[in-house]
Amino acid sequence: SAPSTAVRFFVAVPANGDDGIYGIGHTAEAANTNAQEGSQTRPGEAAFRPEPATERLYVHVERYRCDANQPGFRWKKGTEGLLDLDLGDDEEWLVDAVTAVRDGFATLNLGAIDEWTAEAALQDAHDYVHACVIEGDDSGMWGPLADERTPFRTALDLRVRDVILSVIENR
Repeated sequence: SAPSTAVRFFVAVPANGDDGIYGIGHTAEAANTNAQEGSQTRPGEAAFRPEPATERLYVHVERYRCDANQPGFRWKKGTEGLLDLDLGDDEEWLVDAVTAVRDGFATLNLGAIDEWTAEAALQDAHDYVHACVIEGDDSGMWGPLADERTPFRTALDLRVRDVILSVIENR
């Protein structure tokens, strides 16, 4: 599935056009406030501009903050006008990685699946990605790509979370 397009996630970027994400929030005001609190700017100074973002960019920044030195961490304006993680050519690998996790679900007993809850779905997804794609990867192809803190991993966790939520909804 495509990245979430609901505009309820915001990031605050420098108003002067410099690169960086300095705050997040579920409203434009909250993102700006979050950025102001972590900066040296004076209250009321227009140092940041809120931009609507996808859930996966919001979650990645929430988890790991914005670290320009982090390998592979890029963002772009997506087709819906939302800022989004820029996975480049790696975007196409998400389907294969989700399939690897779904294959791992086949080994679960039904009791484990029955215990899934919407509230824990993202953490469960994170754990299953680790078990199926990192630890269960005999091919060696997923390690660096899906490793902790990578944008690909954040996008994959959210895709698997959506699979889990679908299973819960269809119980």
